Amino acid sequence: MKLTCKMATSCPLCETKEETCLHLFKNCSVAKAVWFSSSWGFFIESLNANNSFDLIKNIVSPPAHGLHEQVTKEQFVLMAAKIMDHIWRLRNQVMFKNKINKFSSNSFQNFAEI
Repeated sequence: MKLTCKMATSCPLCETKEETCLHLFKNCSVAKAVWFSSSWGFFIESLNANNSFDLIKNIVSPPAHGLHEQVTKEQFVLMAAKIMDHIWRLRNQVMFKNKINKFSSNSFQNFAEI
């Protein structure tokens, strides 16, 4: 199964790379900050994903080494869904509401509870 997702512009969040699904949700510096801002301090780089399909596969069925001891697979999948939704909403605010790309630690506070 080939999953492709490619946008026509540079990433609206970091403005440094071409926007692809893999970049937006895993490789973008803003996305990395969002993932790390969870109470688990998750490093998205720990998921071995070289394409969008591998990223989703690793989120739905995370490797044991990627999870904290107290985190269940179900909790991880829920956290990942919430974080990816947040990243998508941040992207859309920049793209469609012309919100300025200024992100601080306050932008990610709501993930400290996850």
